[in-house]
Amino acid sequence: MISTALNGLTRHQQFIIYRRELKPDGKMAKIPVNYQSGRNASAHDSANWLSYDQACENANRLGDQHGVGFVITPESKVFCLDIDGCLQPDRSWSPLALDIRDKLPGAACEVSVSGKGLHVWGRYEGGMPRHACKNGECGIELYTEGRFIALGRQDSANGNVDTDCTERLNAVIAEYFPQGGGDDELISRAKASRSANSVFDGKATFSDLWEANEAALGKCYPDTGTQGRAYDASSADAALAQHLAYWCGGDEERIERIMRRSALRRDKWDKHPTYLRTTIAKACARQGAIRIGDGSDDIPKAGTIELADMLSRFVFIQDGQQVVDLKRPQQVMALADWKAWLMASRTTVPIENQFNSDGTQKTKLYQTTTLWEQDPSRRVARTVTFRAGDKRLIRDPHGREAVNTWTPPCRCATPGDIALFHEHMEYLWGDACPAFLDWLAHIEQHPGELPQFGWLHISDRQGTGRNWLAGLCARLWPGYVAANFNLPTFFRTGFNDRLSHRLMAIVDEINEGANDSKWSNSETMKSLLNEEHRTINPKFGRIREEYNACRWLIFSNHRSALAMTETDRRFNVKIKEGPHKPAEYYTRLYGALKDPAFIAGVAQFLKARALTNFNPGAHAVMNADKESVINAFRSEADEILIHVVNLWPADVIPSSVLGELLGGTITPAYRHAFERRGIRSRAGKIKVNGLPTRVSILRNHGQWEKADPYLIAAEINRAPYQHGARALLDSLTVA
Repeated sequence: MISTALNGLTRHQQFIIYRRELKPDGKMAKIPVNYQSGRNASAHDSANWLSYDQACENANRLGDQHGVGFVITPESKVFCLDIDGCLQPDRSWSPLALDIRDKLPGAACEVSVSGKGLHVWGRYEGGMPRHACKNGECGIELYTEGRFIALGRQDSANGNVDTDCTERLNAVIAEYFPQGGGDDELISRAKASRSANSVFDGKATFSDLWEANEAALGKCYPDTGTQGRAYDASSADAALAQHLAYWCGGDEERIERIMRRSALRRDKWDKHPTYLRTTIAKACARQGAIRIGDGSDDIPKAGTIELADMLSRFVFIQDGQQVVDLKRPQQVMALADWKAWLMASRTTVPIENQFNSDGTQKTKLYQTTTLWEQDPSRRVARTVTFRAGDKRLIRDPHGREAVNTWTPPCRCATPGDIALFHEHMEYLWGDACPAFLDWLAHIEQHPGELPQFGWLHISDRQGTGRNWLAGLCARLWPGYVAANFNLPTFFRTGFNDRLSHRLMAIVDEINEGANDSKWSNSETMKSLLNEEHRTINPKFGRIREEYNACRWLIFSNHRSALAMTETDRRFNVKIKEGPHKPAEYYTRLYGALKDPAFIAGVAQFLKARALTNFNPGAHAVMNADKESVINAFRSEADEILIHVVNLWPADVIPSSVLGELLGGTITPAYRHAFERRGIRSRAGKIKVNGLPTRVSILRNHGQWEKADPYLIAAEINRAPYQHGARALLDSLTVA
């Protein structure tokens, strides 16, 4: 049975059967064979390929010396890195193998058929750079095509073959399999890749930016100034820098070198040298915020662990055969993955009543994880959950005994000066600054108490330093911030694993104005903000229940960012207008993110801030900025219905008259508009002036939904619409 780690391979009908034969040099050969005859065959002839189940069935039929392999092709976008002979005499894996495994986190890893090597499997996007297939000095091979790989020991496999390793694989190739390459290869890969575009919320592609495609850039980054340019050049610069921060791993010198080769290059880059450096620094800070906010900036080494330490450090989770590391409780691993991680840990155990010829007691070497599994004193819980600010062992929302993955952030650095923080908050938030600072301070002081509102910040221009704020939050609460959360993708897919154990989700850009699903998305957003419990539905992994502590901070350059009505209670809104700060200011600002004393100072300020004016149960306030957002979503039908609900002389109205006011008949397209204004249809028809009539209720729904038909008819006739409903409404509006 194929492991969960490699199950993604079964989507491809590219499995082949091989026969094991011992070569004269004592090594085992794996010879591909035809699945029907068992005779030698070409692994690269698709006529010999099967599904995984078919390959297993035929391999069993052909006998014990036969096994199953996977044929790697460019179309499958799968790679396999074969680390041969890396099992050391002490049964631990070589430092080289562990180093490569650490460089490809999340990829699938299995022990080879021989038991002496490792296979690392993963996926990539775009075209592969030119690379050598073998590194003879290190004894490693990398294949992306033209090879079949014998599946290894599936009971040892961990990770996931569907992990996108594009960026990190590029670094591994540069280090271990160089052939040509450099900046040219990186540019080619970035142009060919589609997956990296999702990092930037579906904005312009790398190719569009690299070639300065005016049509595409004008659509993504329209120029709001008076110069009549095809696109906003500063926004395009920032976007290209963000792409390259992803591809270059934050190497600012390399990013600048590559950017200067692009078609975006302009005189401003040289006339104002701090401009480009600041743009690149912002982009790197943003990528850093995503990594730190996800808690993935520090990749630990496996090392070895004694049994006593295992018993005190790890908890077995019955639900799904998982293990929690109490030192890093956010890391919940499948039992098989955990055992593979600690494969180097081994323990010598005396054998009772058995002795060597010299009188010493006989011993046996065990995997320490096996001893841990068998030890009756190991810690056990039913499941895992997340509840910010609570103790380690709690009950989950279903009442099950659970390990709480919350750990308070470290506050061990000495606080420094934060005058720059206060200056930037005043610049971004203006008169809303005190209320926003209270909201931030509440996270630090009461992380598990969820306020009933989030913040929407709208700016008339990009590059004001809002991504700096995202970077700051990610560093204040590392591991608990979903920086650059892709809200449109969530609305489309429903996968919410990035919201697991989060204190904050930060959306970098959204514009729901032209989205046909904006009102249904608006309802989804309500539950995201206010639900007490959350079912985490990861793309890969087990569903689990958590206590919702996630606040929302949303940035946009559009007043039509989120669909809202006058009854919205979810978001406070701030619209920021005005010029940028000088380039030197942003250099200092982004430099502060690298200073632990600055981060500690902000944390100390938030911890000490008095919250006497903050009410977490309060609703969002209505102000002029919020009214501007609401108005952006008002259609002509909305305006008419507002007048009808507020001014019509009767609580009920014939549906045909309501349709006349809207310029025709009532269609399903008006459903959301009716819901926003609280207009409901009464079931069935009643007679009004002798005619069967459908009725819509404008106000006092409870009274009229059950009222006798003659009372409803009388209420309808209170409105003198017989001479024209529109004329009546117009007269009421003027009055």
